[in-house]
Amino acid sequence: MSKGDSKNTGAIDARKDDSTKLPIPIENETWYPSEIATQCESRESKVAGFDYWRLSTRWGSFDIHLPTSGPDNADWWHLVTTNEGWWGELKNFSTAEITEKKWGDGKCWEIIMPLANQNGSNQSIPQKFELRALPMDRNGHGRRLAELSSPTTYSAIGGLQIGGKDLLLLIPKAEEETLSGALQTSLAQNKISSAATLMESAGKTLGRFHTKAMQKHSIPNIERRWNDRLKKLEDLTKANTLWRAPHSAATKGTITHQNMSLDILHLTNSSNQSSSEIMIGGCFDSVFNSLVDLPLNHPAISDIAALLSSLHQLLNDLEFPLENKPNAAQTDEKVESNDLRELESKLRLSLLSGWRSTAPPSISGERALDTHRGGVFIWEYEQKLEYLALCKIYGEETPQNLQQWLRKVSRIQAAMFQHRTWSGMALGCYVIAGGIVALWINGTLDSFDALSAIPIAAMGFFMKRFYNSKSLPAHQPL
Repeated sequence: MSKGDSKNTGAIDARKDDSTKLPIPIENETWYPSEIATQCESRESKVAGFDYWRLSTRWGSFDIHLPTSGPDNADWWHLVTTNEGWWGELKNFSTAEITEKKWGDGKCWEIIMPLANQNGSNQSIPQKFELRALPMDRNGHGRRLAELSSPTTYSAIGGLQIGGKDLLLLIPKAEEETLSGALQTSLAQNKISSAATLMESAGKTLGRFHTKAMQKHSIPNIERRWNDRLKKLEDLTKANTLWRAPHSAATKGTITHQNMSLDILHLTNSSNQSSSEIMIGGCFDSVFNSLVDLPLNHPAISDIAALLSSLHQLLNDLEFPLENKPNAAQTDEKVESNDLRELESKLRLSLLSGWRSTAPPSISGERALDTHRGGVFIWEYEQKLEYLALCKIYGEETPQNLQQWLRKVSRIQAAMFQHRTWSGMALGCYVIAGGIVALWINGTLDSFDALSAIPIAAMGFFMKRFYNSKSLPAHQPL
C-alpha cells in the first residue's frame, strides 16, 4: 500500500471502549476487520470524491478510500469520471434508475439504463450495470481481469484507478442463477448427474479462462514465494499445521481470479441447465485479500482448489442425508447417508475433467496434479488457512469441517514423508546402476559383473512406480 504524505486529522484506538471513540461510519461496515484493528486514522484525501483513512491492524497497515457520494449525485459522478485515473467506458446516468445495494465488501449501486430499440418504438431494453466502490484494493486486480478480455468473465468495462489501486469499477450486472444455487437445487432433488454436468461445465469455463490468462502472462515456478505465504498464513492464524510443497515445473504462475467460488459462477440459461454456459463474475479484489496479502502470480490450479474448497463447504452445509427425499421416479440417483464422500469425489472429478479438457495441457497434466509435488491439495490447504484467517478477522467460530480438515494435515505429511523414502531409494538404485555401467565402460568391471546393473535399475523402476502409485488422486477428497 502507498502511504503518501497524508496529514493526520484524527485517530481512533480500536482497543478502547466504544464509548471513548469518535463516531466513525466505517466501524459499522460489514467488511471492517474489527477483531484485528488497532487504530483507524482519518487523513486528508488526495482523491476528489473520496474520504481517506489509514487503518492499522495486528496484521499490518492499510489504506481505505470511501466515496463521499454515489452515481445518483451528478456532481460527484462528474468529479470522479473527470479524474485522470478514470479508464474505459464512461456512462451518462442522468436518466438511469440507480439503487444502492447491500454488499459485504464495500459500496455497490445497481444501475438500470433504458435504451430505445433500434426500430424507434417506445419500448426499451434495459442495460444493467453495477458500480462497486472498493475500500481496500491492493493492486488493481479488477482492471487486470478486465484487460485480460476473457469472454468467460463479467469483468469491468471502466473504473477509477489511483496509484495502481481500483477505487471504482463499472461492471455489467450478472443476474443469472449462480452455480451454488443450481447445485443446491439439483442435490436437493437428488439429481446427481445434473450436478456433475454443472461442475463439468464450470471446469470447462475455468479452463478457457486460464488458457487466456496463460497467453497473456506466464512465469516459471516460484516455489519459495508460494511456500513462504503458507508460512505467513500459518503464523497469522496459529493453525498449528505445517505443509510445504516441492512444486512441479508444470506449476506456473499466471493471472488467476483470486475470488473463485461457486457463488460467483453464473448460469447463462437457468431454465435449461443442460444447455447453459457458465460465466465468471466477482472480477474485483476484496478487503479480505488485502488483509491476508494475497500475492499475484499464483498458479491456475489455485483457482481450481478454491472451487473445490467451496464445493466441500456447500456439501457440508447441506447436511446429508436429505430429508423428505423425492420419489425414485423423480430422481436419477439416490444420496444415502454414507455417500457424501463419494458424492464429493464424483463432483470433483467432473470439475477436473472439464477443466483439463479446455485448459493448456502444460498446466493441467499429471505432473501439475501430482500430490507428491503439491498438486491441487496444497492449494486447498491454502484455502483452508484463508478460511481460518477469515474467522479470526471477524471473530467467527471456526466451522467443525474446517477443523477436521486441518487435523488431517499432520497425517498427510507423515505419509508423504514415507512415500518420499521410496523415491529416494529408487534414485539411489539408478545412481548405483549408472555407476556400474560407467565402470564397465571404463574397463574397471567385466561384462559379467556389469550385468548386476540390470536388476538394480529394475528395482529402482519398481520403487518409483510404487512411489507414484501412492499419489492421492486429485478428485479424491481428503
